[in-house]
Amino acid sequence: MAQNILYLFPDTNLFVQCRQLGELDWVNISPFSEIHLIVSRPVQGEIDNQKSRGNGRIQKRARKASSLFREILLSNSSHKIISNDDPVVKLFLWPENVKADSCPETLNLSEPDDHLVAAVWLYRKRHPGDDVRLLTHDTGPMGTAKTLDVPFVPIPDTWILPPETSEKEKKIKELEQQVAMLKSSEPTVTVECLNYRYEAVDILECEYVKYQALSKDEIEKLLALLEDRFPMAVPKDDSGAVKVEKDKNTNRYKLNISSGYIPLSENAVQEYEKNTYPDWLNKCKDIFNGLHQELQKMAEDTTFCYSINNKGTRPGRDVLVEFEAFGDFMIMPPRDEDSGENEPIELSEPPKPPAVQYHKKSSLSLVDAIANMGINRISSAGNHAFSRNFDFPIAREFKRDPNAFYYKTGKSGSLRKVEKSFSLECEQWRHGNEPELFNGIVVFDNIKEKIEGMLECRVHAENLTEVVVKRITIRINVKTESIYDKALALIDSLQ
Repeated sequence: MAQNILYLFPDTNLFVQCRQLGELDWVNISPFSEIHLIVSRPVQGEIDNQKSRGNGRIQKRARKASSLFREILLSNSSHKIISNDDPVVKLFLWPENVKADSCPETLNLSEPDDHLVAAVWLYRKRHPGDDVRLLTHDTGPMGTAKTLDVPFVPIPDTWILPPETSEKEKKIKELEQQVAMLKSSEPTVTVECLNYRYEAVDILECEYVKYQALSKDEIEKLLALLEDRFPMAVPKDDSGAVKVEKDKNTNRYKLNISSGYIPLSENAVQEYEKNTYPDWLNKCKDIFNGLHQELQKMAEDTTFCYSINNKGTRPGRDVLVEFEAFGDFMIMPPRDEDSGENEPIELSEPPKPPAVQYHKKSSLSLVDAIANMGINRISSAGNHAFSRNFDFPIAREFKRDPNAFYYKTGKSGSLRKVEKSFSLECEQWRHGNEPELFNGIVVFDNIKEKIEGMLECRVHAENLTEVVVKRITIRINVKTESIYDKALALIDSLQ
């Protein structure tokens, strides 16, 4: 059974113009399971010549290829394994010097390209059963091979390294950079808008959830469920006696409480049935009516983030960074972490019905009972309070960091209010540091199916000739969501 091997005679450009042999995508060359790269004598000679010319990339690559050839010659193996993947790639040397009388007369062996094609032609003649081809990126050898019916494989363009910058070009570029740096007397400001993956974008796509108000029927169902789970209780009255008598000797009233239960008053029962319980249901109804609004307040903010960097050689003086919204929305700075705006949404616990109270037998003057209420508590608390030593804070003047950004008061006179714009200022913006990240919140009252507008960032500085401007498009897709399940969860949370 014949081996599934492709024999390729590479041109010099495989070694000096392409990426490293082990990095190349050999699987796209052919479906063979093994590839033998056979380096002919003319290619070896060209590599030897190029390794001593100049000091550019070609010379470095030629020296590396020459070292690879030398490694094969000095080893006990006839080849060097380039890749053990599929396909397996092996590198061989074929040192035979092709003579003119052993190849077609049309070939001029003094020409390196013709010499290479002659080597392929001769090897194919000696190994008629093998698949032998030329591997080159140049059109000259391709044309010569075609006239002799020698098959060839073009080196893919993706294998070729980008053009090398000459030493002269490198030096010119370096000098231009130095001149630009010396001439520069301004900060160099770059502005980018980042998405949630911190990628620079020109269009910021967001999604916003709009909570749908509960319908009248849904609210009626929820209230019926509340009444079913927490019905109005029927107060129970157990016998007991509470008497208020007048002491004939002291002319004072006293409580004469027998051990047992104080009976319920009709007023307490009526208050519970006509006011307390119905009021609780009405409060729950009010919460259900406004639940979508409360959930909307607690929804995750639609935010934006700008990355602004001073890459120049000078700090920015008296810097002003402005953000302005154009379109269907307004903006505001980030909220304070301790703003406490999002209170938890919950239903109040069902009211408990009036209940009888158990009392042990006692006899106490009404006047004494009232007089003694809380005396110990008040006196002890008072003694403790007046015995404290108060440490009054010393007022200190707040001093700004000249290298930090601070919010400016907006048109409304507040730092963190919803407006069409807000801004920050810095006395001296250092250069060469990490980018400054500026965050903000997109706010909109009229929630439509799609909200779109433009957000503009402007950077001013005393020593900046032109204002740096970055505009982006903001598109917010609104998705409507039912809150009936969330209302049910509020009921389920009640004990």
